[in-house]
Amino acid sequence: MSSSAADEQLYLRCKRQTQTYFVIAKKTDTVFHVKERISAALTGDVSPRKMRLYLTEKSSEPLPDSATMADHDVSNDACLYVVFRKPGQEDDEDDGTCWEDVDVIKPDLGD
Repeated sequence: MSSSAADEQLYLRCKRQTQTYFVIAKKTDTVFHVKERISAALTGDVSPRKMRLYLTEKSSEPLPDSATMADHDVSNDACLYVVFRKPGQEDDEDDGTCWEDVDVIKPDLGD
C-alpha cells in the first residue's frame, strides 16, 4: 500500500441501537484505535475493552483489536456495528453471552 493510500482518511459510521458514532480513521488505524475514538465520543463512559466492532449486522465474529482497517478492506463511508458488554457482566468470563447482540433500530419514517 502506498503512503498516500495508507494516509487516506476514512469517514466511518459506527452504529449501535439508535445511535450512530461518526469516526475519522486511516486505513492503517487498528480496530482498537477506532474503539478508542468511540470511547472518547462517549466521554470515556465505555472503555474500548468493553466494545466489539463488526463489519456487518450479520457478522458472527468481531473484528480483532490488532487488525487494521486495511486488513478488512474497510473503505470510506463504511458502516461498522458496535456492541457493548452487558451491564453487570463486565467482570464475567467472555463466553459470548456477556455481549449485546448487534441491534440497530431503524427509524420509523411513517408513510
